[in-house]
Amino acid sequence: MGSPYYRITVGGLECFEEAMRLMIRAGAHNGGSSRVFAVHLPICASQAEALEVLKTFDRGSDKGSIEVVLVPEGTAATVDPGLPEPDLSGLGDIDSWWYANGYPAGGKRR
Repeated sequence: MGSPYYRITVGGLECFEEAMRLMIRAGAHNGGSSRVFAVHLPICASQAEALEVLKTFDRGSDKGSIEVVLVPEGTAATVDPGLPEPDLSGLGDIDSWWYANGYPAGGKRR
């Protein structure tokens, strides 16, 4: 069994940019498809905060289609207060972050 991680699945959203900013804060990276992301444990406090907001994301008329699941099921989430904060440099450049993290390896849509 691999290391525990959060799997974040993003469906159609009206407030996509807001959701992506939270994904960057959470330290998410591509999880194998253009709408699935992973955040590996342990996480720092600001990542945990961003994940909690993503769990209850309900902006727009579609109520926000985001699913956040801790994998493997039943694993305790580890928050390490000594862990460095994630790199937030991508917050000002959603397009570059999406190109690097939104598609599987190689930057190709599936």
